[in-house]
Amino acid sequence: MGGMSMASSVFEGVRHIVIDNLGNGSITVAPGTEPDLVEFWLDAVDERFLEQVQIRHDQDWLRISVPQQFFRHIKPQLRLAVPDGLAFVIKTGSADISISADIGRSKIISGSGDITIGNAVDLDCKTGSGDISVARVEGSAARLNSGSGNIAVGEAHCPVIAKSGSGAVVVKSLRGDLQANSGSGDIGIAATNGSVDLRSASGSLTIGVTDNLPAWLDLSSVSGDIRIALESTTRPGPGEPYISLRARTASGDIAIHRA
Repeated sequence: MGGMSMASSVFEGVRHIVIDNLGNGSITVAPGTEPDLVEFWLDAVDERFLEQVQIRHDQDWLRISVPQQFFRHIKPQLRLAVPDGLAFVIKTGSADISISADIGRSKIISGSGDITIGNAVDLDCKTGSGDISVARVEGSAARLNSGSGNIAVGEAHCPVIAKSGSGAVVVKSLRGDLQANSGSGDIGIAATNGSVDLRSASGSLTIGVTDNLPAWLDLSSVSGDIRIALESTTRPGPGEPYISLRARTASGDIAIHRA
């Protein structure tokens, strides 16, 4: 089989990167050292695989596409070093995706890979059965969708829509509004000063409310317990800040507390 074969290149002036059809293996995007250069490496065990990869650099677009059908057994490793703020469109079958560079408006889709992202603006992220983990989202909105994996967000500074079929949804610090749905996973919001709308079939829902904000509650569990550990606040006056917390679950518990 021999050692790894590698292709590498450097591209200047790129602002948008499209990665298409990498069936499996891994995609890693790290911060580069040069403000205007994208560095590219692709490792694979098969020289013929590297020859099939198509790279097009057209003005500020870089497109990398991999004709996967011939090379199902190969697990290529695609690595990029990039400036901050680039926009990405990544579509992959089962490759794991790890992005530690700060990214602009991006759409990232995997069939069954895990997706791990640092700081993102206007993120749209979807995986069939992998986990999604994002350190920080901001911008106008973030959409995170997993069929059977977990979704974890560190800080959300924008509205978030999160959906998981059977995984958990966890947000540590929420400063925008959140709409989260899960089939059987738990949903946990450690600290929020944004409004929250949570729905689960059988998961438990937990919300921590920060800043002594008055909260308007609309909670419903068919067969679970509802526990509210908020000191009663007076009704907010006209123009005073408050947040609304809606939580619906069929058989899970609901707990609301001060963060």
